[in-house]
Amino acid sequence: MKIKQLRESKGLTQVQLAKIIGVTSASIARWEKGQTTPRAGHLKALKKALKTAPPPPKDNEPLVVVVMAAIVLAMAIFIIYFGGSL
Repeated sequence: MKIKQLRESKGLTQVQLAKIIGVTSASIARWEKGQTTPRAGHLKALKKALKTAPPPPKDNEPLVVVVMAAIVLAMAIFIIYFGGSL
């Protein structure tokens, strides 16, 4: 996502974001237009202000399927071994 989209998704104006990061709103405008790029320190503050950490990966979905299959198998073994009665 671009800076402007992230800023707007957080409901922030350029002035508000600039105040949070410690830069001018003109700097924010130039970053959004791609005229300049934030320096390392500002980039870190920008990421923190917009909370741009990526969402957790969904790589664990196959694991869920395996776990569910193991549970079903365990239940089937239980039913076979105990004949379905406790």
